[in-house]
Amino acid sequence: MIDEFLSDALPMAPAALAPEPRPRTLLHGHCQQEALCGSERTAAGCCGMAGSFGFEAEHYDVSMAIGELSLFPAIRDQEGDFDVVSMGVSCRQQIADGTGVRARHLVEVVADSLASQVS
Repeated sequence: MIDEFLSDALPMAPAALAPEPRPRTLLHGHCQQEALCGSERTAAGCCGMAGSFGFEAEHYDVSMAIGELSLFPAIRDQEGDFDVVSMGVSCRQQIADGTGVRARHLVEVVADSLASQVS
């Protein structure tokens, strides 16, 4: 997974490529990642979307209730400048719907950091 690759690679990266310090970041692991290789390197609980499950009208309430178990409150409890990072497209949509916060893909955050160093 890209987050594991970057976690392993960044300590070895030349100083010029090291990301600038970011605000606090909540990192949400995708359920596919959890199933394939675990998510020990990611934090914050399940969003409840589960692919298209949460988009289906008959599952909407359950889907949102799952997000409310830990992920949504963890996001709402943040103060000041912070990022929410999630690799899953449906996870990012669920986070936006459940909290009003735009989660970004890890690669977006890395790209922004690198672009700011080149400018």
